Amino acid sequence: MNSTTMGLVGIGLLLAGAYVVYALRKPNTAVMPLRLFKHRNFTGAMIANVLVGFITSGPMILLPLYFQDVRSESVVLAAVALIPQSIGMLVSRGTIGRLIDTLGARWVVLIGVTISVASTLPFVYFTAHSAYWLIAVVVFVRGIGGAAVKSAIQADAYVGIDRADSSQASLGSKLFEQVGSAFGSAVLATVIASYVTAHHVTQTTQLVGAYHEGFLYATIFALLIILPAMMLTNRVVKH
Repeated sequence: MNSTTMGLVGIGLLLAGAYVVYALRKPNTAVMPLRLFKHRNFTGAMIANVLVGFITSGPMILLPLYFQDVRSESVVLAAVALIPQSIGMLVSRGTIGRLIDTLGARWVVLIGVTISVASTLPFVYFTAHSAYWLIAVVVFVRGIGGAAVKSAIQADAYVGIDRADSSQASLGSKLFEQVGSAFGSAVLATVIASYVTAHHVTQTTQLVGAYHEGFLYATIFALLIILPAMMLTNRVVKH
């Protein structure tokens, strides 16, 4: 990272530290009170919210560019190619909600991460000549996995939270989600840019390797969600 990036990161960490000090000294006036993190599932949900950007926002930057740069599709066709993912998210929402009520967020997130990893890893191997019907199926499955992970995390952030703190919990959830979206997008974009620089890519046809590496990193970071997922609620009764 260059000095500008390091400087901005440092400023962000200083501001975050200042907020923690303020919230500890004046817990009743803090926008997001730190007492929320006493709930194990809330803490897990916030950590997962940061990492979920590697399933949602990060790959959503790579996917349309993959269709444009690697497969030479137009902007419109690149957007159309992603419709199966939206359909996957839409048709699975009802089932995902019922699974959250039945199994708890932990198992739904674990299942969703498994599906997301299984449907992101193929992009490490797809080329400019891979059959679109196969890509469409994989993208459709990605939509199901992403919806499962995100819905379960968002729902579990409120479990056990006092009604009086629900608005602060909502703000915290949205805050960590936005940080995660930016973090995931920035990391994957940096991976692509670093590959292009390191391998002296000068032609569009050479970009396929950069996208392969980007999707590989997305897969690896997605697996890390398993760790905070173990902090989420579990409704499966053990006998």
